Amino acid sequence: MKTRLLYFLLLSTAAIWSACKKHDYAAGQLSPVTSVEDVRALYKGTDVIIDRNGLMGAYQVTGVVISQPDSGNAPAGVVVMQNTRRNKTRGIILRLDNANVYKPGDSLRINIEGKTLTKVNGSLQIKGLTSESITKVSEDRPINVQSTSSYSINLKPGEFESTVVKITSGTVNPIPTLGDTFTGDKSIVNGADSIILHTEPTANYAEAEVPATANFTGIVFVSQASDGTDVLQIWPRTGSDITDRIAPPDPNGPKLGKFPVIITGFVNDAKGGDANYEYFQFMATRDINFEETPMAVVTCTNAGTAEPYKGTAPAGG
Repeated sequence: MKTRLLYFLLLSTAAIWSACKKHDYAAGQLSPVTSVEDVRALYKGTDVIIDRNGLMGAYQVTGVVISQPDSGNAPAGVVVMQNTRRNKTRGIILRLDNANVYKPGDSLRINIEGKTLTKVNGSLQIKGLTSESITKVSEDRPINVQSTSSYSINLKPGEFESTVVKITSGTVNPIPTLGDTFTGDKSIVNGADSIILHTEPTANYAEAEVPATANFTGIVFVSQASDGTDVLQIWPRTGSDITDRIAPPDPNGPKLGKFPVIITGFVNDAKGGDANYEYFQFMATRDINFEETPMAVVTCTNAGTAEPYKGTAPAGG
């Protein structure tokens, strides 16, 4: 009986001690990997030596390569990568001696401890990296392209710098003439603002003719003007980054280019007595003097079982 009582007391004491012991549910090992956004936030205007204390114990960063040096339209000696964490895509430039080794879509893990975060000509970069600092995890990873506007890029440049963006329906200003090429800087107007499209003479599309309007995809870089102010630029990676091109006006033609007028509305059987007419709504995409350049729309009477009127337009057809 005494033995049982002693055993019961020991169990009770152990249970009470266990119940009173506090658990630190937050205890655990800190992740060695941080985001590009957190690395960028370290820079406060002067060079920073990256250490774990500033990144809550982290010393690595991961991302996908977006630059394509073999296309000829990329700064020499750098790799540009971006990553997406917490639904935010941010990018950074890596200064490397062997930049040509890394291709678009390469997934990298980089040891950034002891490396320097600095700005070169306005662009935020990590320097001091070697091939031993970088591990290629995989290849051919998808590259996230952010569809945005020149206004948004100019408003929050830090959110788009060193990432791939797409400007839809950008207009080259001033309007190029036939034979103008991409080489150099072109102002692209998009909505309420504009941005520079930059093409190096070595780019594989540099000698292609500049369209009047197009969709422009590329990497956002920051350069500096002669007065020290930052200038935002989009660098297409290849010619395929420029799509839906509309040529500038032909000086030997009506000088309107492609699609000077588009149809924005059409009703083929308006309610009520339409007297066999159709309803069209048009929009001019540029200034047109219709007295100098008249236009017409031709329709065909073939609704249902009706046959087209005999003869030629406008009376027939």
